[in-house]
Amino acid sequence: MLEAVATRDHTEIALQALGAEVQRRPGVVEITGPVAALAPLGKIGIPGDPSSAAFFLCAAAMVPDAHVVLEEVSLNPTRSALLDLLSGMGADISVVSLTERQGELVGSLRAGGFRQDALGRRPQRLRGDASPGLRLWL
Repeated sequence: MLEAVATRDHTEIALQALGAEVQRRPGVVEITGPVAALAPLGKIGIPGDPSSAAFFLCAAAMVPDAHVVLEEVSLNPTRSALLDLLSGMGADISVVSLTERQGELVGSLRAGGFRQDALGRRPQRLRGDASPGLRLWL
């Protein structure tokens, strides 16, 4: 696959966890190997979609003294733009647990209202290269 910019890589991670050979180079992802050689699926856990978590993360960030924990959310680095944006704006966002399942990062997030030191902070400006990652949340 040719990629002008890095995109969601859930399929590549899953195939690699099942035994496929995945090679990454700048702008290219190559998957090789016979399908028959892939490991049996067995029991697979699917983490929560970060896009579904976005509403609750943003709502918690806007409410003083809010406290929300979202469990079993995909924390794939290609999907972290909203977490980075909210944290940069002063929201109290933290990863309270982190594990790897079938090659995919999964964890629980704690979200709370904006920190006291963030009050009066200027609005966060989006960089042009941040918006593709942010669009993946919406």
